[in-house]
Amino acid sequence: MGLEEILKGIKSRKEATLAQIASDTKAQIDKIIGEAKEQAKAIAKEGRARAKRDAELIEARETSKARIEGKMIYNNALNDRIEEALTSIRNDLGSFTKSDTYNKLLDKLANEVLAGLGNDCTIFANSNDIAYLKGKIKGGNLVQAKEKFIGGIKAVSKDGRREMDYSLESIMEGLRDGLASRIIEELRGEE
Repeated sequence: MGLEEILKGIKSRKEATLAQIASDTKAQIDKIIGEAKEQAKAIAKEGRARAKRDAELIEARETSKARIEGKMIYNNALNDRIEEALTSIRNDLGSFTKSDTYNKLLDKLANEVLAGLGNDCTIFANSNDIAYLKGKIKGGNLVQAKEKFIGGIKAVSKDGRREMDYSLESIMEGLRDGLASRIIEELRGEE
């Protein structure tokens, strides 16, 4: 074997080794690129899923805020309508307290108080109502109310443990829930 053949063998082995290294390197590069592509797909998929979840959360939050705001607007409108109705009633009470119907109501209220609290109770009323009630009721100690109220009566039992409030203001406050129901029906009818 001559030198030339040895050199050819070395060259041949060198070329085979370089071809193997190139092939192995290309395989590793292809593998790395393939893994990177798969990783990129997974990241993109996760990103789309996260974006979808975030969008759904934002939509739910904004929908909830809109519902709450809508309820607030509705409740404010309802309260405004109730206040309008109560103001209208308050404005009409002045003429109502001068009517025969009011006097009949006052008689019934006084009798109810006397029946509930006894003939020795204290009945509070405004000065006009005291003047009317003096000749009409039997029992009860009529006293001008310290607080100002439009009409009706308030009463306290002799021992001070029981009270009855039949002032027109208290009666109107009791009507508030009924007014609210009627106004809700009206508002629903307008929709």
